[in-house]
Amino acid sequence: MNINQLIETALWSSLALGSSSEDTHFDSLGFTVDDLTLKAHVRLELECEEFCRKALAAGIPIHDFEDWQHDFWLTRNRHGAGFWDGDYETPIGQKLTEISHSFGEVHLYLNDENKIEVYP
Repeated sequence: MNINQLIETALWSSLALGSSSEDTHFDSLGFTVDDLTLKAHVRLELECEEFCRKALAAGIPIHDFEDWQHDFWLTRNRHGAGFWDGDYETPIGQKLTEISHSFGEVHLYLNDENKIEVYP
């Protein structure tokens, strides 16, 4: 599963905690999808797959997986935009928001090797 859109959204919406410029977003510092550790990438991929399974089980068909990745990251981390903000019919947006929130918030940070990890 290609989750580049989710990771790119995470990079531009997350402050680079652990860097010398903690008030700057990862993408502004030049970090890319390739800077995630394998562990972080696998975790996010598995969460994306589980999100899709839950949405399909709720009877919501996947139309645009890239948009879903973007909105999944924003919604689960309560960024003020996402599934609930009007781009989806209300019952669908509400259900996708509920599913997203069930994953809890996560944050990116730099480890000692200057690679990006996911916390918690």
